[in-house]
Amino acid sequence: MKLSLHLALRHLNSSVKSNFSSFAGKLSIIGLSFDIASLILTISVYQGFENTISDKIASFDGHYR
Repeated sequence: MKLSLHLALRHLNSSVKSNFSSFAGKLSIIGLSFDIASLILTISVYQGFENTISDKIASFDGHYR
């Protein structure tokens, strides 16, 4: 993990690249981080609703599943 982080930071902070590619790289990392965070949040909310609905059904009909 440390090696991949080191290589990624070295690539992003390289002075050889143009400003556009550095900006595009940082923007893509920010976008990917945002997408992953929203996916984790969506899955968490879905599982919470699923547990709530399952509990409501179990309290209404009993545990026959």
